[in-house]
Amino acid sequence: MQTDRHLGDLVSLVNQRLSSISRWIEPATEFSYDLLSEREKEVLQLIAEGKTNKDVAGPASG
Repeated sequence: MQTDRHLGDLVSLVNQRLSSISRWIEPATEFSYDLLSEREKEVLQLIAEGKTNKDVAGPASG
């Protein structure tokens, strides 16, 4: 029984700490394709097509 109480106290403490921390963390914003640069859009398209890292990097990568 005493172990259960200590465990309950520990869980309560962890929940309090997580609650405190979560107030400082900004919520994630929604993704917007329109905010990407032209190169980022190009890279995203190449990845979607299954291109390799070398293909995505382009001719400049050697």
